[in-house]
Amino acid sequence: MSDERVDKVIDVIIPEKIKKFEELLKLDRFQWSMRDKLETATRNSIKDFVEDPLTNNAQKNPEVWETFELLRGELEEMIDICCDIRRWLMVRLPKADDATGIDTEVKAEALELCSTYLDQYKDDIGDISGYSNVRAEKLQKVKKHPTILDWVENIVAFDWTQYTDLIVCCRRLHLSYIYLQSYFEKNSEFIRKLRMSTSAASMYD
Repeated sequence: MSDERVDKVIDVIIPEKIKKFEELLKLDRFQWSMRDKLETATRNSIKDFVEDPLTNNAQKNPEVWETFELLRGELEEMIDICCDIRRWLMVRLPKADDATGIDTEVKAEALELCSTYLDQYKDDIGDISGYSNVRAEKLQKVKKHPTILDWVENIVAFDWTQYTDLIVCCRRLHLSYIYLQSYFEKNSEFIRKLRMSTSAASMYD
């Protein structure tokens, strides 16, 4: 990963993402007050499925799925950024050769941060991607036992759980970018010196 890419991530992409998520979090879509609207969408989608299982998107709650689609690209981009930063740090930051060990601490903090985000957001994509399959199984129960209302309520609760996970995910992405920005601001002078050092530059010779 080039220094130019790191510069762009730190100076341009991260600040832009913070602003973007500030705006996203103002949308009705990411408010807890969405519960009534979501429940209506859930019940309508169940009704559509029972009447015609082949109806387009009948197996999904459109509010849940559209919100996931909105966040999927953001999750993938955060994963790419964390991979890029981690790769750059592993190559660019030399091991500590002074008594303070400060560079070891800075490197360890950054690597742990990136690894934590990578694991978290990969899990988020995996969990949310399985939403349709799990919901489809529940819908089959409704179709098989249309008079048992417990299955309908089960799906209503399931959709809301998935939706709350998406709201939390959006807020967590926002905070993650803020924390990354804070990390680079806190260590900007140290990282700048490392990038200009002979020991770091020699790695690319």
